[in-house]
Amino acid sequence: LWMMRIGLFVYDLMAGRLQTRGMTVSEVNQRVPRLNQQGLQGALYYSDAQTDDCRLVMRVITQALTDSADSLAVNYARVTDMLQSNQQITGVQVEDRLTGKHYSLRARQVVNASGAWADDVRALAGTAPRLRPLRGSHLVFPFYRLPVTEAVTLFHPVDNRPLFAVPWE
Repeated sequence: LWMMRIGLFVYDLMAGRLQTRGMTVSEVNQRVPRLNQQGLQGALYYSDAQTDDCRLVMRVITQALTDSADSLAVNYARVTDMLQSNQQITGVQVEDRLTGKHYSLRARQVVNASGAWADDVRALAGTAPRLRPLRGSHLVFPFYRLPVTEAVTLFHPVDNRPLFAVPWE
């Protein structure tokens, strides 16, 4: 519980407002009525942003294509090399995964938004890795199997890994 308190305190600091608070047993029962409270040490309430990540990506792409005639959006593509000039990244070499064709794309600015694969892309520029990959599993259950109406964070009883149960939409 103390580790979660510290983590959420830091989370609140990054958000610029302190909003995490403790919960009473009755609040826990009201919010998560089917939670087995055996061994429950405490509960904290915090709020977080939710977004439809697919819709957000489509919005950003559409906006970029609308705002500039020079914008280009590609899908099913893999960066195979970086284009450099005077030690500056000036573009990327891309493979179209559907056709196998290769293209050179030049840009004033290149953003590596490849998520968990960012170090793979970074390595193409000869830069040292900065991420420590972690394994995470996403499991989807029907509501009747996991009836949570709010996001719940728990710790695995054996190795204390955090588990997150998040209701879909």
